[in-house]
Amino acid sequence: MKKNKFLTVLVIGLMGGLCVSGFAVYVWFMPHRDVVSTEPDYQLSSSSFISEYLEDSGAYNNKYLSDDGDSKIVVLSGLVASISQNQNGDQVVLMKERGSLVGVAFTFATETNGDATVLKPGQYIAIKGVVRAGPRRDEFLGLYSNGVIEKASIF
Repeated sequence: MKKNKFLTVLVIGLMGGLCVSGFAVYVWFMPHRDVVSTEPDYQLSSSSFISEYLEDSGAYNNKYLSDDGDSKIVVLSGLVASISQNQNGDQVVLMKERGSLVGVAFTFATETNGDATVLKPGQYIAIKGVVRAGPRRDEFLGLYSNGVIEKASIF
């Protein structure tokens, strides 16, 4: 009697593990979104992009961000403030107008990392990527954090 219950639980556990493993493999090998060759949803200046968020973050989130990970692809034009590398070795370009407290940080994809090496601070450029976060202002501290665009490439 105990042997039958054990075998039943074992078979159900193995079937559940097989289903979870199958789903994990499916998600892992699912094709990724090709941002470089996809047409952008919006084209605007970085200052307009920032102003939209600071004026009405709810409308901004509804317009650019998506819970399923397919956030909008935008092309932002503006002034390169700085160029750095993140811990993964990806190029990060900060686009910020002179005298502005907040900007937009573009993280280049591994395939497009070389594009960012030709950029120089002070250069006016258009960059395309996927919106991940809007610029924020901490009311308590009075500090700003930059917006985040991933899978960036020069447009």
